[in-house]
Amino acid sequence: MSLDFSQAESLKQTVVRHSRSNDLTLYAEAQERGMTLSELLEDLDPSPKNNGIDAFERQMLVLGLTGSGR
Repeated sequence: MSLDFSQAESLKQTVVRHSRSNDLTLYAEAQERGMTLSELLEDLDPSPKNNGIDAFERQMLVLGLTGSGR
């Protein structure tokens, strides 16, 4: 099964721009809405949760970041 990252790719530019400029707007917006950053990203990128991958994990994949553990 192939995963569709088209919406994650479009959100990637926003995430990178905020990250590189130390802009915490996404965190502030999530907090104002009573959400976690992951939940906000899911709102901004409502791709189907293929194989249980949420929007935060999709961003890690399209950015080429890897992690281990929980």
